Amino acid sequence: MKASLPDLSSRPRRGGGLQRLDVALLTVALLAFLLSAFSAWRARSELSQATEATSRARGEAEAARLTAQKARLASRRSGETWVPAVLLLGESPPPQVIEDLAELLPGEVRVEALTLHYADEISLDMSVTAVDAAAYDRFMDSLVLSPRFVNLRPGPEGRRGELRLSLHATYRKVSP
Repeated sequence: MKASLPDLSSRPRRGGGLQRLDVALLTVALLAFLLSAFSAWRARSELSQATEATSRARGEAEAARLTAQKARLASRRSGETWVPAVLLLGESPPPQVIEDLAELLPGEVRVEALTLHYADEISLDMSVTAVDAAAYDRFMDSLVLSPRFVNLRPGPEGRRGELRLSLHATYRKVSP
């Protein structure tokens, strides 16, 4: 039996495969570092853009607030009443407006679409379908007689089969 002694010679070892693996791993690590550095640089750039956009939005909001405040002061000086849309929403919430409209609808008339616009006043845009012209006329008569719905403006009509039309109105809350 021969004992195996370690090779202490000065000759280079064969086995360059291990060196190639080291180079490949070092290359992958370098690429990962460069990719993370680029991502960090990009994130910092996006952060500064977002900060600038936030500053601009705050400035615009402040300008809008000042404009609204000036409009309120001007309307007070001129004696006009200025009512913000938020107050109109609290005074006449959508369920109340819809309930008031539903009270006026004959059974042969359906509201297919309804849009409420809260601004200086509450305006309604609706698409209505009626079984026939007589049902539509009854609906229009009840709207005209109602103190809650004013400034009625009928839109285009379609008379094939059922009567289809659009209608614009302004809602006014009536005190009980």
